[in-house]
Amino acid sequence: LPAALPPTPGVDLAQALARLGGMRALYLRSARDFVAVLPTVVPLLEATLQAGDLAKAAMHMHTVKGNAGTLGLQA
Repeated sequence: LPAALPPTPGVDLAQALARLGGMRALYLRSARDFVAVLPTVVPLLEATLQAGDLAKAAMHMHTVKGNAGTLGLQA
């Protein structure tokens, strides 16, 4: 791992690393997993909404929001 992760606009890296106990390897693995899952989010939400399952759609959005927050992503 690099000694320092590069600053990225819209990412509070210091806050994210603090949440993860400073574990940069965990942060990088989590970020890679998040990016890998992102392409499935919209189709999953569309299917869930078309099925009329608002509770499940809300759960999926809550999960995405939580993972984004853990990674320090800011709107």
